This record gives sequence, structure tokens and C-alpha cells, in this order.
Amino acid sequence: MRMNTKKFILALISTIVILIFSMAAYADRIETFKVFPTIGICVGNGVRIREDPDTNSEITGKLFEFNRVVVLGVTAVNGEKWYEIEHTEQKGTGWVFGKYIQPLFMEEEQKEPSIKIITDLFRFIGSKPVRAMVNMGEPNSMPRQFISGDVRNFYKNLYMWDGVEAAFLNNNPVFIYIAKPGLKNSFGGIKIGSNISAVEKLLGSPDEKSDSYYKYTVNEITALSFGFSSDKKVTDITYQIYYDIEPD
Repeated sequence: MRMNTKKFILALISTIVILIFSMAAYADRIETFKVFPTIGICVGNGVRIREDPDTNSEITGKLFEFNRVVVLGVTAVNGEKWYEIEHTEQKGTGWVFGKYIQPLFMEEEQKEPSIKIITDLFRFIGSKPVRAMVNMGEPNSMPRQFISGDVRNFYKNLYMWDGVEAAFLNNNPVFIYIAKPGLKNSFGGIKIGSNISAVEKLLGSPDEKSDSYYKYTVNEITALSFGFSSDKKVTDITYQIYYDIEPD
């Protein structure tokens, strides 16, 4: 399944509005990580990524509000939590002081198979464009789209490799499309070439389906889709931020 450009732009604008007005809720929300790895969201600005869980450790990068990160685990140092994350700018991992990272998904959602698939997609691509190019190499093409908003402006970058595409809005993945034949990576137990029945067994009956794709609604703005061939083999996996609105 490929992006519908008009709906996708509307989805991006809607998603950003939702994120901006829900930031206070993230800051006040009491949620804990129930499983690792999973996706977290940064609730601070200019948050330092450090080489080790220590405020005196080398700074290796920074996070900003709304940045998504793959959270690998947690440790306590002098009674304070530190989260280990997939580094957003280079290979390897880094550490972030605990109060600046919240779970992206609610506690009851974190163990869902769909969240594991999304987490594996993030790990495969990278949670920021610079990490995507570390993981995937230089893209074949990199179109950039300017989106004008009432409050602020946004940029959507689409990176395209052979059989792989990823769109980032202000450094966050909002679209991941995997359709690379022979790819060995598993995404929550599903691979390119898996039987579509394995998807249904894992995720249940799809919310939408046709003779060539299944679509699952993860939450009101997130969907997973699986394309498949006539012999029922998965040909592509798509993660997409989506919000169903109609233009005025």
C-alpha cells in the first residue's frame, strides 16, 4: 500500500495539531514501560544523549520535544532512572535521563503484537533521518515537501531506497514501507514472504481487507497494512500515521 498524497498531508497536519495540544498530557501522564524494546517519546527540549548513564558521561547527541526513540531498557543509578535507547544519530546506543522519556503507547497497549511490529520497523529504519541513512545508506531519492501551518511550518522528507521508503515529519517517522524481496528481517514475527495467515493469527481479523491487503487500526492515528500476493505471501508492510478528516 502506498501513500495517498492528499490524505497523507491532511493526516500529517492533523497529527501535529494533536501532538502539540497533547504535550501537556504527556508531561503529566503517569505511565511506565512494561516491555522492552518499545517506543518512547521525548518530553524535554535539548535533552542530552550520553555514552553512559552518568551526568558526567560524554554527550553523544540531543533529543527534542516529540522525538520518538526506541527504548531498549532501564537502569537505576543513585536511585534515578536512566533509559538506554537506540542512538538517533549514529550506530549503537545511548542513555537518557529517565524523566525526559515517556512511553509512546499506554501501558495496556505495550505488549500488543502490533506495537512489537512498529518497534521493529523503527529499529530497522531508524527513528530520525540521520540514523536512517546510517542504517540504510544514501537514499536513491529524497524529495522534500513544505507544509504550511497556521501556527508553524513543517517539512516532510521522503527517503527512498530499493524496496524501502520512509517519511519523516520534523525528524519523526510517520510512514515506513517495506517491500524488499528476500529481506530476512522479522517485524514482530512477520517477514516479507510470510503467509498472510500468520498476520491474521498474530493480529486477528483485519479492520479492512481486500484480495491483496489487510489493514489494522492500531489507534486513532496509527495503522499497519500488509500487502500480499495471489499465493498469500506477504509482499509489503506499511506503518502509517493517519487521521481521517475531511477538508473544509
